[in-house]
Amino acid sequence: MGKVNNVPLFNFSYGESVDYRDYDVLVLMKDHLDTPRSAYNREIKLAYRHFSDALILEFDDVSTPNPAAGEQAPTVADVQKISDFLDAHLHQNILAVCTAGRSRSGFVSFLADIKRGELENWRYDPSLGYFNKVRHATPNALEIQYAVKLGAINQDTLDAIPRESFGQSK
Repeated sequence: MGKVNNVPLFNFSYGESVDYRDYDVLVLMKDHLDTPRSAYNREIKLAYRHFSDALILEFDDVSTPNPAAGEQAPTVADVQKISDFLDAHLHQNILAVCTAGRSRSGFVSFLADIKRGELENWRYDPSLGYFNKVRHATPNALEIQYAVKLGAINQDTLDAIPRESFGQSK
């Protein structure tokens, strides 16, 4: 099986801390706060120049939409696309990218690890949600909720993840 990693958009865009040769496929999530649409060209060119396949989505890291602010929450359809993409590429090395490299891309890492049965570095903190200190990931809660609704994540799997207050082992 391949590996999965989540990184911030800046690191991806400018090749900082990311060696594209280490990854086969890409999941790129942009939001309304990212650079203007014309700047998508750089990331899209990188996506198709360096990866055998790419899934490019646009939604914000929010739990509810706020159209007045231009925000768009992830949808069930977005999560289904991510799940299907992961199913098709689990054996490959996957790079997930979002603005901060923690929540939306962290969800991609989380879902890939669940699908692979590799949850040893994941913990749950009631005040934070699910997190992975190694990957610096705190997956988007709405995406997790949709994945459970779709059957991509089994609630029993979530319930089996060890509880830990961030920074304190229990």
